[in-house]
Amino acid sequence: MNIYKISTLLFGLLFLTACGSLSDPYSIWNQTREVEAPVQNVAVGQAMSFNSGTFEGVGEGGWYGNVYVSITVNEDGEISDVEVSHGETPEFAEHALETLIPATIRTNGVGLDVVAGATYTSNAFIAAVQNALENAGGTTVYYHWDTTVATSGSFNPGTYVGVGTGGWYGNVEVSVSIDDNGQIYLVYVVYSQETPEFAEHAFNNLIPAVINTQSGNLDIVAGATATSNAFIEAVQNALNEASQ
Repeated sequence: MNIYKISTLLFGLLFLTACGSLSDPYSIWNQTREVEAPVQNVAVGQAMSFNSGTFEGVGEGGWYGNVYVSITVNEDGEISDVEVSHGETPEFAEHALETLIPATIRTNGVGLDVVAGATYTSNAFIAAVQNALENAGGTTVYYHWDTTVATSGSFNPGTYVGVGTGGWYGNVEVSVSIDDNGQIYLVYVVYSQETPEFAEHAFNNLIPAVINTQSGNLDIVAGATATSNAFIEAVQNALNEASQ
């Protein structure tokens, strides 16, 4: 057996070991969730960076009226600060904003989900953020599914962030959002330094696969092995958090 074959065999064994055994409920191979019917109409897009500056946004539908935000975008096109003005009941609003404001900064305005117990305030805040980012000259596209078929899931609702190591140029960070029915509805790459032409090809295949399968048990995209592995590990880590 030549050195190349030995190296390939060792790499394969290390990869399988890293992913965990079939008996491990938290391994990549076992993180699936039953879905009663295939997910349909997956919309795929990419979130762009925004122009630097401070931008205002208004969101309608709060319990006591509109919610107003002022978003600061740094020179890298990333959200660095969010200020909020509202007339909502303080105890409910502050509970929601303590979650939503950090999530807005962490995911650059994309990985947002309604906070339980503050639905109206959450929706108005999210709408205000999207309005402000439209004023910032960027386009934010949600990765989501749209289906009328009932599904079942067992992840905990919320937004979870996972990090995958081993990308060609470092780590890949992914945000995964779970709805109130325990279903994955939003997947967004928060951070990646991978080569765009390879990474975008991989992400545009892997993100719909996560939503369609409701799982982190994904196939590697040919031509982007390192990027795929880092993305899959990041999704798996996020789903592990969502399963606790």
